[in-house]
Amino acid sequence: MKSSLFTVVFGLVLGLVCALVLTATAEFIKPRREANELAERYRNILEIFDIPLAEGAANQDIIRAFEDKVTIVGSDSANPDYYRYAQFIAIPAQGPGLWGPIEGLIGLAPDGVTITAVSFYKQEETPGLGGEIAGKNFTDRFIGKKLFDAAGRPALKIVRPGKASGDYQVDAISGATMTSDKVQALITAAAEKFKSTESN
Repeated sequence: MKSSLFTVVFGLVLGLVCALVLTATAEFIKPRREANELAERYRNILEIFDIPLAEGAANQDIIRAFEDKVTIVGSDSANPDYYRYAQFIAIPAQGPGLWGPIEGLIGLAPDGVTITAVSFYKQEETPGLGGEIAGKNFTDRFIGKKLFDAAGRPALKIVRPGKASGDYQVDAISGATMTSDKVQALITAAAEKFKSTESN
């Protein structure tokens, strides 16, 4: 009886000690983790604007380059309306994917219409299929396309592979119809949000 009680008490004390150690460790590394996450987010934005960074740039260098060159537009810096560098714009694009959230950026030329770059830096789609949205073979298809039509309405469409033509169509990824539909939805939502903030 005493042996069983001792085992239970020992297990509880050990569990409590482990929980305290894990909590203390998480709090200790939290500032570094947050700095890494911020630097990675800023790196993605700098890349959309084609702003060069020194090879092996440290977090503080990335953050400083972002703060020196990029303007955050919107009242919530953690979830801004868009980013501006000179006359160029980067619109955050995020939404649900097939297996998890997709996050990316859409770069626009000074005309506010022509796409200069697209990046999907966070995604959990099927490797070799939907996961190809993160590859340049897909993202480069958007360069030079128009996000809005002449009336200012979101007009970019992702169409069946091999069927894209003109300024408003991009070929989908072969064999990844559902992921392509998700990407279409988040691009349209991002375009609508951008247009609504610009008109206010």
